[in-house]
Parts: sequence; structure tokens; C-alpha cells
Amino acid sequence: MNINKEIDGLYDTLYSLEKGSEFLDNDKVHIVYKSLNMIMDLYCRDEALRFTTLFSKMSWVTNKLNLTSAWVYKIQLFRRAYERHEIKEENLPFFLTLGITICHNLLCYYENNLDKLRELPSSVNEFFSYKKESNTSFKSEMECIIVEINESELVFNFIDEAQPDIIKTGKYDIHDKNEIFTQNLIRAKSILSLPFHANLIDVTIIENSIHQPSAIIVNPDYLIDVTS
Repeated sequence: MNINKEIDGLYDTLYSLEKGSEFLDNDKVHIVYKSLNMIMDLYCRDEALRFTTLFSKMSWVTNKLNLTSAWVYKIQLFRRAYERHEIKEENLPFFLTLGITICHNLLCYYENNLDKLRELPSSVNEFFSYKKESNTSFKSEMECIIVEINESELVFNFIDEAQPDIIKTGKYDIHDKNEIFTQNLIRAKSILSLPFHANLIDVTIIENSIHQPSAIIVNPDYLIDVTS
């Protein structure tokens, strides 16, 4: 398909969803998600890049466009909510508007039509407001023993070798920080017997002493967050 026709088709789809169509709202969200995938493929196709997940495509594109942290947050939030079936009847209108706006703006960036960029309606922007957590501390590396992984709470408990008398808590699967580590971390849990030794890299410690690592290296041969 001619790329201009492809882009026009995406614009037409978004316009149809905005102005009302025969589709149910749940189907509309699915169409927006599919359109978002197609737009990401446009960007990656131009660079002859191949990514295996939408997360990795989004990470590359948002970095290429140098988008603000608030917009990166919202883009990944839409993807994550759709993939995890977190879009429900009560929040669906907000996510639908968010998804359509994201797709529209990404097409504008692609065509360099920056004068046509949209802002989110104030009510939607408030619903998805970006709340940056306050940092209380930072450590470049922590050696630890992971003693428990709670997959329902998305946390792991560990013993810090520098302070072994306290069980500390780490957070994984954070969409704008360390989400890409999740599958490999769970795989390591199934392969290795808890407890196991690990190094936490670039650890932000936020309120309530929650540790948020940027990488988790399981000793000796397991690297969590391999992006090759």
C-alpha cells in the first residue's frame, strides 16, 4: 500500500471513531490499539528496525521524538492498560480519547505537521495526570539476596548485603522504568530456587522505602532487561 494512502486511512479511522461509528466502545479501543501498532510500524519501517514488542517500539519512537516524560507516560499507560485488560466501562471514555489523541499526534509528528498537534481535554488530562514520585535516595548498585517474588503485587523482597538485618522491598514491572525486565525475572524464579543472589543497578528509593531498580542482574549468568 502507498504510504500516503496508509496514513490517510489511519486519519480516516481516527476521525470515524471520534465522530461516532457502528462499533461498540470496546471495539473502538481495539481499533485504536491496532492503529497505534500500525503507526509505530511506520516509524520503525523507515529505519529498517525490527522490534518484537509494542513496548520496545514505543520506547524507541518516543525517544526519537524526544517527547516529554508526561506524554511518554500516557502513551505507555494506554498500551499497558489495553494489554492488561484494565480498560473498563468506567474509564473507557478517557482511554478512548487518550488513544485517539496519541495516534493523531504521532501521525502529525510523522508528517511534521506540528501545527496540528492536539492537547488532551482538561478532564482527560487530569484523569491521567503524571505524578512524579519524590525520591528519597539513590544507589548505583546493591548486592542482595532475593527471597520472595510476589507476582500479584509486582514486588520482590530482598536482603541487602550491606544491611542484612532488614528485609527490603523492590518494585518491578514499572512501565516507564523497568517493565522490560518482568518476563525474564519471572523466568529466573522458575529456573532458580529462591533465594538467589542478585545485583540491583541504579536503584531509586522512594517513599515507604520502595526500591525501584533500573536493572536486575541474577548471579552469575542471568541478565534481566536484555534489550538486544
